[in-house]
Amino acid sequence: MISYTYQILSLRKYDDTLLNVIKSFKVRITGVENGESHYVDDKVVLETPSKDSFVEYENIKEENLISWYENGIREEIVKYEIQQKFNLNKGNQTDSFPWV
Repeated sequence: MISYTYQILSLRKYDDTLLNVIKSFKVRITGVENGESHYVDDKVVLETPSKDSFVEYENIKEENLISWYENGIREEIVKYEIQQKFNLNKGNQTDSFPWV
């Protein structure tokens, strides 16, 4: 079974009517299984938050961003991409071809 970890690579923010709004972030999702690992980097563009759901920049934690990422279909797509990378490594690699 693949275990996944998340790492925030960068944030992009700008000042708007709500100060210090995070506009986008990059996340790295790493899958590990039996000592083998693969990762996918993804960029998330966020909608402008409402005043009710706004988190001040100074109070943002990595867990907030990971939670926002996990709440979307994008996470499933990335997990599928990582699974495909593991699948590519299954089997035996050979440079001996049947037509030679």
